[in-house]
Amino acid sequence: MSFVVMIKNTNGSNFSYLRNWLNTDLDFLAESFRDPLIAQSFTDLPSHCGQEEVSRFVSNTLRLIEKESAFHLAIVNGKEIPIGGVSVHNIIKGHKAEIGFWLDKDCRRNGIGQSAVRLLLNHYKSLFHLQKFVAYTLTDNFRAIALLEIIGFKREGYLMKNRKVGGEFKDEYIYGLVY
Repeated sequence: MSFVVMIKNTNGSNFSYLRNWLNTDLDFLAESFRDPLIAQSFTDLPSHCGQEEVSRFVSNTLRLIEKESAFHLAIVNGKEIPIGGVSVHNIIKGHKAEIGFWLDKDCRRNGIGQSAVRLLLNHYKSLFHLQKFVAYTLTDNFRAIALLEIIGFKREGYLMKNRKVGGEFKDEYIYGLVY
């Protein structure tokens, strides 16, 4: 299944779209996963991953897409350069799925993340007849919390020591959006 959609940045100066990750994105991913704010979002990658781990990540995402069990997509700018990622996973068709999102540090705070997440939600809600989306975020990730709340997610719970980040267990919120 191929999913390519154009999305417009809210400031009107750029446009972005979502697409599958490609092997040509490996350098960008390796660099991005070194950013602590991005790395903490991935529980399946070592904290200092190299090309081999990133290549395995891309291969695994393509396999998951084929099985329709998870969709990890690149957010790409108008110059065909990846600037972040969104995902929908743990899909229970007809019921719910979990989402994730991240942006390169130079692309934050301009509406791209919000547009990308809205596009992701709308597409997969209708594709899999989903009634609910959930998202987990660290309690100190204020930008992610703000994005989720702007879109309409409600905080549903507080999970103590739920995610291991840099050898330390951290608390998370769980957010839900019900249709």
